[in-house]
Amino acid sequence: MVGGDAAYSPDGKWLAFSARPSDGSHGPDVYVWRVGDQAAEPLTTDHGTVFSDWVDDRILVSRAVPSPVVSDSASPQPISAEPVSLLLDPGSGKQHGPTIPGMWRPVVDPTGRWVAYWTGELVADGDGPTFVPDRGRMVIDRWDVVSDPGASASLDPQPLLDLGNEAVRDWEVRWDPTGRYLGVWAADPLSPALGRLSLLAINRSTGRVDSEPKQLLSDAPALAGFAIRDGRIVWATPPGQDGEGSRLLVLAWKGPDAGRTRSEPAPSQEDIIVVR
Repeated sequence: MVGGDAAYSPDGKWLAFSARPSDGSHGPDVYVWRVGDQAAEPLTTDHGTVFSDWVDDRILVSRAVPSPVVSDSASPQPISAEPVSLLLDPGSGKQHGPTIPGMWRPVVDPTGRWVAYWTGELVADGDGPTFVPDRGRMVIDRWDVVSDPGASASLDPQPLLDLGNEAVRDWEVRWDPTGRYLGVWAADPLSPALGRLSLLAINRSTGRVDSEPKQLLSDAPALAGFAIRDGRIVWATPPGQDGEGSRLLVLAWKGPDAGRTRSEPAPSQEDIIVVR
């Protein structure tokens, strides 16, 4: 599976995900499975599209648009691509609304006001047909502006995290149900299963990261996969910290149980997996 995690539609009738052949014969496409069907069906066939999120009853996807190949280039394949995003109907695959340039794997907050995404250039993944992020940045912007070509307001993307000079090939972004808090996990460039997790408080009026508190959780070492809901964020630590196995950590930022708790360490040869 590539792109964002598989997810059910808000009404629970559809499951969407993106995948590519194990033999690497072509890049990823988006698939949908409707409850009651025997198998998932491809929604896209361009071999360059990944699932990102659900927005109401539409599927939000990202697509790599290859840059033109120079005629005298020694490489027969495009080596870079520009990201775009669009909304698709899960039943017909028809596009709804405009194609949004410069946006890769956007995640819209539950209130529909803000969208967090990566923007930058995509590059070919080795010799394969799949494009992956190169240098870029994580930002937040007004969803109603970027998704509406007739909007009078101008784009004003705000930075989320400083990812440094290294290209980050994988990440996870999850909003809490209120759209006030945002969890951002960025993979280690050398060890994709490992990364660092931050919990940000987002100003609902400006879209900027609140300075007080700016980060409720900052660059915590974490395995891929975390959950956020009801004023709590849950993640698993990498094995080997403090000479022990992985632990499950819970941070509650509101309510009578506010604070941090942790599980007993897992056996050294086992990892903890957070199931959402």
